[in-house]
Amino acid sequence: NADSRAFLAQDGMSVELIAGYTAADLNGQLFKGQIDLVENKREGVNWKTKLIIRDGAKTTRNAKIEKTFAAGTTNKAVMEALISVLTSAPVIKQSKRAKSDKKSTVVPLKKGNIDLSAVTGKLAKARTLKGLAIDYYAEFCRSFNLRFQINDGSLYTVGSNLSIIDEIIILDPESGLIGVPEQTETGWKFESLLRFDLQPGQKVRVKSNALSADILMTDVIHEPKTQGEWVTSIEGKL
Repeated sequence: NADSRAFLAQDGMSVELIAGYTAADLNGQLFKGQIDLVENKREGVNWKTKLIIRDGAKTTRNAKIEKTFAAGTTNKAVMEALISVLTSAPVIKQSKRAKSDKKSTVVPLKKGNIDLSAVTGKLAKARTLKGLAIDYYAEFCRSFNLRFQINDGSLYTVGSNLSIIDEIIILDPESGLIGVPEQTETGWKFESLLRFDLQPGQKVRVKSNALSADILMTDVIHEPKTQGEWVTSIEGKL
């Protein structure tokens, strides 16, 4: 109804998706993020609402840097400065008409597992960074073969083939693995009964006749359906 549509359209609204099977250890958070876009469409006498929810998108769009780093500044120090911007409350310029007492709905990122041990070297000459901190952070990550990821409002940064957490999830036919894992051009793909703990950027230890290895999950799609089994589809690489 109109009240529900207005409720979802409020600035800064967050959504947490929880799903799974009846057992407590098989039921948990699939995703959590802020509503980025609400689309309401009337279909006959009914209304259909589509929500686009992103994790950390509003924060990264508002976290800006404007700073000059002198020649000789270590690359690690530059990345740490960018992390500080991303994990601090952003300064948002409001129009003169905006109420000064209006609270910002942009929540800074939290620090997750951030490993910058591979970052070496110094700036050969002074460099000014002006713009979105996340764009510069992505550039430095690429330069040192690092992968960053925002998960549940936290910033993670690890080596490109490493998991963002130390724990490795076990997946075999007894814990949900469906069918036979299939090799692809870039790695492997397989399916499981829906498991909330299977998330991109983490490693899963697959145990089957066709594959017995630790796989870094790169793409995870959870598909809770109104009919049939609830399935999680995974693609990853060794």
